[in-house]
Amino acid sequence: MKFSAVYVLEEEIPFKIGIQAPIQEVLTFLTTRSYNGVELHIPNPFNVNIDTLKRNLNEYGLEVSAISTGLSYVKYGYSLSSENEDNRLKAIAFFKKYIEVAYLLDSKVVVVGTARGKCSIDCRAAKTRLTESLSLLGSYSRDFGVWLVLEPMNRRETDLINRIGEAMEVIQQVDNVYLLLDTYHILLEEGNVYEIFQKYGGYAKHIHVADTHRLPPGLGELDWSKILKILDSIGYGNYVSVEALMEPDYVTALEVAIKTLKTSLKGHHSSASTNR
Repeated sequence: MKFSAVYVLEEEIPFKIGIQAPIQEVLTFLTTRSYNGVELHIPNPFNVNIDTLKRNLNEYGLEVSAISTGLSYVKYGYSLSSENEDNRLKAIAFFKKYIEVAYLLDSKVVVVGTARGKCSIDCRAAKTRLTESLSLLGSYSRDFGVWLVLEPMNRRETDLINRIGEAMEVIQQVDNVYLLLDTYHILLEEGNVYEIFQKYGGYAKHIHVADTHRLPPGLGELDWSKILKILDSIGYGNYVSVEALMEPDYVTALEVAIKTLKTSLKGHHSSASTNR
């Protein structure tokens, strides 16, 4: 199990649940605090300087845990479920480029979050369009050795795919699309994080973590030792990525988060060894 944190490549777009600071400052911080990787939130995949980014990452020995895509919807309004076909095709073109960027940066994961769009009026038709888009992109991503992960999100942010069961209905219809579990959205939509992780953790290829009220892990009421024990028991070996409010600042937030996660993981392993 490895740990990363969300970093936004463009500082001019307000984003409270990821790091926004000069990249070398951020990479230095993550390395010195024993994070294994960084999750890159990229508004426009066509504007990424791959060579420079890869050189910076290699210099600090950090992996790209995932490529996040939601800011393409925030900035451009591109949606994989849009009833406007031109808009949907632009979203598909963006996602193809995201997949190529992930491949070039040696990342296995591209996140399908808010860029899936909203229902507008007809949710059944929107879900059909989303499924058609993901079917095309799933095949495309398989050729690059990249997974797509669908993130159920709370109804304040979208009215399309809020609960895990809804996501699973889509995932079971398409190839090479998996689940993203996010503790914040699960708390709002499902309630019991531990039961959800136990039931659906085996379908997940990426995980976002935040504590209650979207605070960094360790500043709320969730039992992180219990969560990591469940993930360990199902053999989860991919990234756990901190996507939480960077308050009072990202340094403080992510120091608390990594200490909590590492201590919880170490404590679970120590307990398991003692009980053998």
